[in-house]
Amino acid sequence: MLDVSDISEPEFDPAFSPSDETAGETVTQNDPEAYLRAIFDHAPIGIAIADMEGRLVQTNPAMQKMLQYSEEEMRNAHWSRFAHPDDVAREDELDSLIVSGEMESYELESRRLRSDGAVIWTRQTVSEVFNAEGEALFGIAMLEDITRRKAMESALEHQARHDSLTGLPNRLLLQDRTQEAIEAARRGGTSVALLLLDLDRFKELNDTLGHHHGDLLLGQVGARLRALLRSSDTISRLARADFHVAEVSGKTDAWIVGNATEGIHVRGQVHDLIAWLTGRSGGAALASEEPLPTPPSLG
Repeated sequence: MLDVSDISEPEFDPAFSPSDETAGETVTQNDPEAYLRAIFDHAPIGIAIADMEGRLVQTNPAMQKMLQYSEEEMRNAHWSRFAHPDDVAREDELDSLIVSGEMESYELESRRLRSDGAVIWTRQTVSEVFNAEGEALFGIAMLEDITRRKAMESALEHQARHDSLTGLPNRLLLQDRTQEAIEAARRGGTSVALLLLDLDRFKELNDTLGHHHGDLLLGQVGARLRALLRSSDTISRLARADFHVAEVSGKTDAWIVGNATEGIHVRGQVHDLIAWLTGRSGGAALASEEPLPTPPSLG
């Protein structure tokens, strides 16, 4: 908890004489108020000061640039105007803990809305300033734009859980979703089907036309399987020409096998080269009314 009675003017080293131009005035160690104002104005991260009603009293240029609003547009606006609706409740909860004295400050990664409607990710540190009687006077928030970092993390997570060739879920993600499907079926009294598809003559195609064209065919097969099934079903590629389909439904295994394989039994052009599949091998397992066991390793 910050107590304004403990706040004193900063001490400056007489041997250190920085200067800066803020509001047309030269800032020196002999003008601490202008010096602190220069820090506020030139800080590389966004800084906002809000009253106890949540209205913004001051924002620095970095905050205005981050959210693409002018100082006038942000002044007296409630902070929640610039927050993602799904993040407001959590921030309100944390703010209440600070005001009550249960927390001194908090750090949170949350989303902010720019003036153009774009969503950005920020890492914010929030604290309150109190008077000598322990009454909260105003809040201070410091925000750093971490949108690029979050995008990189998302890309790395996607790569770790998806096949790079087809973009389909890999073994790890299939295991997770199969477990989720079994638990959902157990609660809802539905069935879970796990289908294995293997493309016949795929080695022949690879040996005659080359791996590049085999990759093109696998990409088309993956896309057609995605188009055939629902978004709640999981299509995964585990090996060179092996695909798995995990589906939650009330249908029979025969229907699932027929529906998932019909769309890839085709004759067509793949980038101006004729590729064909005269058959496909596979099998399906269906679990329904009986208690459903945890699936074994899919490896």
